[in-house]
Amino acid sequence: MAYFYTDTKAPGAPQINVWKMNGTNGFMRHYENYLFLQFVTKNPRASEAEKRQARHELTICEGKLAFWRRHPNYDHEEAMQRVNVLKKQWQQEGVAA
Repeated sequence: MAYFYTDTKAPGAPQINVWKMNGTNGFMRHYENYLFLQFVTKNPRASEAEKRQARHELTICEGKLAFWRRHPNYDHEEAMQRVNVLKKQWQQEGVAA
């Protein structure tokens, strides 16, 4: 079972030139996953297996966030504005971000 990330690369995954992508959007895609995985690790209703899987995927996710932060098309100010919006949305839903 995996929420977002597996240890293996998809065999038929298309080759994409990530250097032409919007780094901020790439970062935000993984940041949304990060919030969910953090939620699972802290959720008292999650099983130990779910929490263990979420912690494993958090490690992968944090690596992807670090990659996108270094991307030449990453705008830190825009990302932080969007991060704050996401955190507020999670708080409005009753989930601590």
